[in-house]
Amino acid sequence: MTVMMFFCPVERDHALLRAVEELKALVRQNNLLLQALTRQKTTAAAAADTLSEEFKFPMNCEEDLQRVEDLLREKSQEKALAAHLSALGGCNPGDAVRRILRHILTNHFALKFNWLGRGGKKLAFASYKVCNAVRGASASQNISASDCEAVIKNWLKCSGDRSGGRKRRESRVHEGPQQFSLPPPSPSPVMDDTTSSDSDDDCSSLE
Repeated sequence: MTVMMFFCPVERDHALLRAVEELKALVRQNNLLLQALTRQKTTAAAAADTLSEEFKFPMNCEEDLQRVEDLLREKSQEKALAAHLSALGGCNPGDAVRRILRHILTNHFALKFNWLGRGGKKLAFASYKVCNAVRGASASQNISASDCEAVIKNWLKCSGDRSGGRKRRESRVHEGPQQFSLPPPSPSPVMDDTTSSDSDDDCSSLE
């Protein structure tokens, strides 16, 4: 905490005036920021109002994805979806992008994607129009394209670790391979002199 030392009333008055002017400047800056945020929210809300009711999230299969892609052929719907997704908010860039991804994709369906579809076994998320909407929503929150892309890549990569996937793998590693033990052999029956076996009977019949 700064302690202000005044050597005379004139210096004290000048210091107080400077402090008042600084406070006024800060209030003006905050008012401008608030007005800008209000305009941004109003614009986003107006755009989101035009979003088609045919969008059903989260997507859980390729049929859902195709329906969304068909809707996004209209640029107005892509902008409306971006505005809708940007309203989900977030406490930091990573959290904002992850909220969007959780909103549009189930974890089960996310397992079918990676960023570029390399390997030929997964869908390339970057090639779909819905990815453009995610990018647009991120850009409206001042998230750079590179940061957005990095979060998407990591989120898709870690899909298998969510919903208990990591715990199931770890439990299998800790348990190790299953071992099977053979049951103990049954005790042989005790034969006395007055009892003969079936094989003895067979042998005696051949004599």
